[in-house]
Amino acid sequence: MSTEPDPNKRNFFDIFGIDRNVFAPVPETFRSWTTVSLTIGLIVFSLGVLISAILLFRLGVNALFSPDDSFQDAAKNFLFALAGAFGAPFLVWRTWVAHLQANAATAQANTALESHLTGIFAKSVELLGLVREVKTIKPDGSPVVRSLPNLESRLGALYSLERLLRESNKDQQAILETLCAYVRENSPLEIPEDENERDKISSGKQAPEPSRRTDVQAAITIIGRRLLVVHERGRREGWRLDLREANLVGYDFSGLNFDGSDFTGSFLNFCKLNGASFENSIFSNTLFCGAELNRTKLTCSSLNHCNFSSEKIKDSDFSLTTIENTDLREAHIISLDIRGANLKNAFSSWLEFSVTDAIKNGATSFNAMEIVRTNELFKKAHWDETTALSKTTLDAIGLMKQA
Repeated sequence: MSTEPDPNKRNFFDIFGIDRNVFAPVPETFRSWTTVSLTIGLIVFSLGVLISAILLFRLGVNALFSPDDSFQDAAKNFLFALAGAFGAPFLVWRTWVAHLQANAATAQANTALESHLTGIFAKSVELLGLVREVKTIKPDGSPVVRSLPNLESRLGALYSLERLLRESNKDQQAILETLCAYVRENSPLEIPEDENERDKISSGKQAPEPSRRTDVQAAITIIGRRLLVVHERGRREGWRLDLREANLVGYDFSGLNFDGSDFTGSFLNFCKLNGASFENSIFSNTLFCGAELNRTKLTCSSLNHCNFSSEKIKDSDFSLTTIENTDLREAHIISLDIRGANLKNAFSSWLEFSVTDAIKNGATSFNAMEIVRTNELFKKAHWDETTALSKTTLDAIGLMKQA
């Protein structure tokens, strides 16, 4: 026997012209109770209409045959009260239905917006890989076709991602990860074939060949100028900007915010880091040779096996930072804040050997240089009892005070 409903049969919703689709998101149990309540309400409403009709009939009779005005006034007042009593629930019901319809429209609009933003994200990522072919001629006259990045399209895609970063909370982390990956993949480190050149690069004596591409600089700028609300969310949720093993030689980070970054194995040689913030960041085997640090903030960060040779450091904040196997004495320091920093393992064993020899045999040209360089560093740096120093370092400073 078929159980399909009769399409010609009208129910409560059809009678009152109510769109039953507004109940689609409502659970089945709630819809059942709603139907029962509406049925009871319809019965009560029908009784009210019947009583009103009877009273109207009596009012008409009394108006024709009874000269008593007080009776007519009482009947009118009763009808007004009855109409209000039965009309109010209907108005509440209609308001509730309108509210459900508005919620459904809002949900539909949100779904459309999410689909639109997802489409922008996907299209922008696609454009980031766009290339163009350039034909050149070799000295022998033979043509050569090279594939180069399509900078115009890539820049447009990057700025679309920046706008999306501001408008789509859901995609913020994914956008930042995409931008960081773009920087890494488009600023690779080219390892020289010559072993001597490789050694010079790894030791910091020679910087790798800079890439200095416009699109990579744009991506760096977009990451560094992200909105404060995005930055604070990343701090709360533990996001980390992954810029490991990137050839960032010569790029401009001035005034940008790269808090919570990981620059492990990266080259920041000759970078402009003036006014930039790298709070709570990781620098391991990172080269800063020849970079500019003026009012740069590296608080609460980790520096391990970093090279600061020939770097100019002025009014920069290294407070509360752990500095290991990183000799700040190699930099050209004008002023530096290392209060609360940990430098117990900052210097090489040569300092310990020099201090031990100086205490035992007195100052000589052999051991004096390490001690003098150490003392010069702490003369220019702001430090106090919160700065964690090794006994060797304190002894070196003490020897210079006695001299």
